Amino acid sequence: MEEAVKKRIVLLSDGTGNSASKVWKSNVWRLFESLDLRGEEQIAFYDDGVGTSSFKPLAILGGVFGWGLKRNVLDIYKFLCTNYRPGDKIYGFGFSRGAFTIRVVIGLILSQGLVRGDTDAEFYQNAKMAYRAYRAEKFRTIWRIEMLFRLIRDAVLYLFGVRYDKANNQVVDQIAFVGVWDTVAAYGMPIDEMARGISQWIWPLELPNRVFDLRIQRACHALSLDDERTTFHPVLWNEDGVPAEQLSQVWFAGVHSNVGGGYPDDSLAYIPLVWIMKEAQAFGLQFKTIPNTPNDPDPDMMAYAEWRRDKDGRLYDSRNGLGGYYRYGPRRIQDLSHMRFSLRTGDRVNNNRLPRIHASAIIRAQRGAHRYAPIGIPHYYDVLGDNGVEPQVNYEPKPEADARARAQERIWNYVWRRRIIYFVTVFASLYIAIYPLSRAIPSSGEFSTSLSLVSGAIRAVGHVLPGALSSWVDAYARDPSHFLALGALVVLLVTLGGWLGRKIRDRMERIWREARPTALSKAEQAWLGVGTAAAVYVLALTWLSRWLTPWLPGWLLPPPSVQHYLSTHVSGSVSLILVFTMIALLTPETVVQHLRSWRVYRLSIRTLKLYVLPFFFAFGFLALAVLFGNHLVFSIEQANGHVCSPTDALAKSTNVAKNYGIDRCVLGGLATCPAGSATPTCSIGREVYCSEGQPSCEPRVKVGCTKGDCNYDMPICRVPIPAGPGTPASSRSAGPATCPEKCEVQPRGESKLFKIDEVCHATNIWLEEGQRYLIRLSPAKETDAVDSRTKQWTDNGRPVSTRGPSPAGVTLWQRGVALVKWPLKRHLFVDPIKVIARVGSDGSDEFVLEPDPGSDRLDVEIKPRRSGELFLYVNEAVLPFRGGRDWFYRDNSGEATLAVQRPRQPN
Repeated sequence: MEEAVKKRIVLLSDGTGNSASKVWKSNVWRLFESLDLRGEEQIAFYDDGVGTSSFKPLAILGGVFGWGLKRNVLDIYKFLCTNYRPGDKIYGFGFSRGAFTIRVVIGLILSQGLVRGDTDAEFYQNAKMAYRAYRAEKFRTIWRIEMLFRLIRDAVLYLFGVRYDKANNQVVDQIAFVGVWDTVAAYGMPIDEMARGISQWIWPLELPNRVFDLRIQRACHALSLDDERTTFHPVLWNEDGVPAEQLSQVWFAGVHSNVGGGYPDDSLAYIPLVWIMKEAQAFGLQFKTIPNTPNDPDPDMMAYAEWRRDKDGRLYDSRNGLGGYYRYGPRRIQDLSHMRFSLRTGDRVNNNRLPRIHASAIIRAQRGAHRYAPIGIPHYYDVLGDNGVEPQVNYEPKPEADARARAQERIWNYVWRRRIIYFVTVFASLYIAIYPLSRAIPSSGEFSTSLSLVSGAIRAVGHVLPGALSSWVDAYARDPSHFLALGALVVLLVTLGGWLGRKIRDRMERIWREARPTALSKAEQAWLGVGTAAAVYVLALTWLSRWLTPWLPGWLLPPPSVQHYLSTHVSGSVSLILVFTMIALLTPETVVQHLRSWRVYRLSIRTLKLYVLPFFFAFGFLALAVLFGNHLVFSIEQANGHVCSPTDALAKSTNVAKNYGIDRCVLGGLATCPAGSATPTCSIGREVYCSEGQPSCEPRVKVGCTKGDCNYDMPICRVPIPAGPGTPASSRSAGPATCPEKCEVQPRGESKLFKIDEVCHATNIWLEEGQRYLIRLSPAKETDAVDSRTKQWTDNGRPVSTRGPSPAGVTLWQRGVALVKWPLKRHLFVDPIKVIARVGSDGSDEFVLEPDPGSDRLDVEIKPRRSGELFLYVNEAVLPFRGGRDWFYRDNSGEATLAVQRPRQPN
């Protein structure tokens, strides 16, 4: 039997959004194309990155949160298990989240070995079990909360006959080569501490540690020097105890995708590509390197990649466009190389040997064709060139390095300022997005503002937006001045951030080019002074107006309209924005330098980022899960009729029960002539109306009638005409006899007194599907009640109305309580205490009853989508269990009189 050919198996995983179909390719794809796959000695598997699903919602989840990582890991692992034979060599390559994926796959291989199987389905099933075992062994939270769920899962699988035994797997002793570009965390969150908190306390997501496995013969990690997004900070290996010739982590010029590829102008990305290709080639990997001939037209891919390199290639902006909302944080090699990430064993980086910077980055910074100013290069480093590792002095003599390091440290003061401006910008942007949900803005403001054109423009844009955004469109259109002021503030902050970024680059360029950094220009100093004076003036007028106004001279005070605008629009949030902006811009440089270098400050920031905030977010997510779970359970109970109890009489027979309180209204029209009667009548006791004369029924004949009964009686008003000389008494017609419009008011029952402390008020009124009803609810006012404490609407002693709580006089504590109670509300996006009308004890046919502007009385017409009893309740927080449903309702007090008017019926 012929001996099996020893193979080189190449595994490749691309970055987020990168795939074979993408126009601009990454280095992973370029390396895959460069492989010589003509014979049986070398095979490869290329896996598209997360976020490339053809189903767009999954693609978005993959791009934003890393959804699909497990599938990618299993696909790569299954391919290897299917094709591996003892003696084969394994190579792994990845970029960004794909690098994370490859590192997980390598960890899975070295931990569990390779599963066996006879069919593709069996391989996949065994691969899933091996992956579960690997995660159970390596991926753990601090308090091991995941163990319970894993035990339950394993018990269920065991009952269904699923078995896994690691001893049956093939053992892999070593990995030949791993090459990755800028590894980042696979699971993304809007805030890094969120992902860290989930991984540490709820469910393990991040790599279990940063420990390098010595069974990897050679590993190369290409890293970006210039990416300014903390979300894309690299996941380094810990070099402690690892030989330098076994693990190389090298820093290259450019941002994340300048290193891993994916931009239209990608000449910078070929520099780390060639480095990794050469290192892999030295460990046995074969590329297409034979010079092309007529019989062999494949190009020399190694030579092609070398030709494409350009140290002065285009360096993209990692914060361009919406990328500016990623957290600002330039990469500082010294900090990234010495950091503990959690209390878990091995979850730290302690790289004590000198970091390696690629020579192209140093040359570009010193004398490149394009200005380049890396800010994160440490004082001391080694340089990696085409001829290997060289000492720093070959590129930057010690005196120059010392001067650069001292000057560079001062530039980090500007980074500190820009970080504050970034956080203030995000806060201001969130405030624009949130204030429509937290402020009651009257609709009349849209029609009384002088900025009606702005309101019209907002409405025009709102027509092409989804209906779910109507609350925001309404709020912005009703108060366009507030919207414009906040928008201008965000634009100003973004401009300030850009200005600080340019100052940082300008000063670092001068440092690298051995020029002296310049101070602020006179124009910049003037603008900074004017802006500061304006901010101080606004804050003084806003915070101290009640004390300062009587003492200030008139020329210092703005017009009354401006004072009113400031008091109305410069809220506490806006004031905080202005205060922190001034702190960022005006804090003396010496103070910033001492603060940044103060050990207590640095330790506090690191503790906050790595421990306090992750725990806070983890606790917050657990609390939200409980609160929203409560909301879901209550919604299910309510939909199944376990909350609103129907009235017995209506439940037994809707034809027998009386709907006390419904007003039947009949439109005006002609009177009716009963058969055999000479006098017309009206329904529901109305009197026949004649403007003059008396009503009577006169026989008439239908015009043109030839068949059947053509006679009918016509109700008319007959005016008598007295007899005159030579003329007998007669009469004349004064028009038809009519019936006036009238509403029949039924007697009020006990159920017509609505109390807002009821979880669900049964009205004893049956509504018919498709009919229209006018619901009138008149809340009791303080002057209407003998005891205002039991009549007037209050929530925990605070006055409320059908419009909800009043925004005036709300304390910070009350805002916090409202925020905690929000997930418990029966309707999440409806203001508290708003009245909800519900048709039927089960189902979900509900209507929010909105009052007219300036009135607490409700006059709302509804059209039920089903038949059922009418129930009323106010929107309040609830608990799902029976004894606690009214827990939050117990603080409510107040009553209202209910009347329901039926549709106006024809006469």
